[in-house]
Amino acid sequence: MGVPLQTKGRGAGQRARALSAVTVAVLCAVCTPFTGRAAEPAGVDSIGMLSLEEVLEGYNANIHSAMAAIETLRVEQEMVEPTEEGGEKRALASLSYSRGEGMQREERSSDLGHPTGEYELRSLVGPELLATEYDVLLTGVEDMEGRRCYSLSVTATERDVEHFDGTVWVEVGSLGLVRIIGEVANPPFPVERIKLDKAFEPVPEGFRLLRRHTGEIDIRLAFVRRHGMMHIFYTDYAIVTSR
Repeated sequence: MGVPLQTKGRGAGQRARALSAVTVAVLCAVCTPFTGRAAEPAGVDSIGMLSLEEVLEGYNANIHSAMAAIETLRVEQEMVEPTEEGGEKRALASLSYSRGEGMQREERSSDLGHPTGEYELRSLVGPELLATEYDVLLTGVEDMEGRRCYSLSVTATERDVEHFDGTVWVEVGSLGLVRIIGEVANPPFPVERIKLDKAFEPVPEGFRLLRRHTGEIDIRLAFVRRHGMMHIFYTDYAIVTSR
């Protein structure tokens, strides 16, 4: 979903244009969900902290509930791309979802000059953490985004662009998703590194949905090196549920 910002070395013109499609495709993939494999926690402390199994069970139940209940959704999207000169490029759009029809993006304005990705409901709701594709450790309780959270260390056992290593924070009490920070497990050539940072916040319907997503990407091909960053913000959710 991002576009690289810096180009260095020989042959930058043609190769930069060729790499733009790779950059966009890879950062779009970062928006897709991931699943998880549960590993045994170190233990439960004296303050009554839940076990890893209890945290994952409640967390996955919240994700399932949102996916099952949302019939239609509309949200405003703003993309902000910092430029090498210190300025910003922007795109404004609306995302709309209808069960059975999927997600559509309606762009109102843009000076980005490149594709902006494809979206699905799970991109906004967040990932399940299933015991099939990740090792997960419950590392403790800490404050994140102003909330008391369980901190889960996640390591991909399937090493591809759709999986990543990092940390997932789950709110104590509600067991809702608060934040994800990580790196893609195995970026595709010529990408060297993909970083992602996603923050989720409550909506009136009781779900936690994506509010902010920052993606960074480093590409190296011969003498061409590129770094890209994109900040994406989601506001004014309008949701109809089956509840």
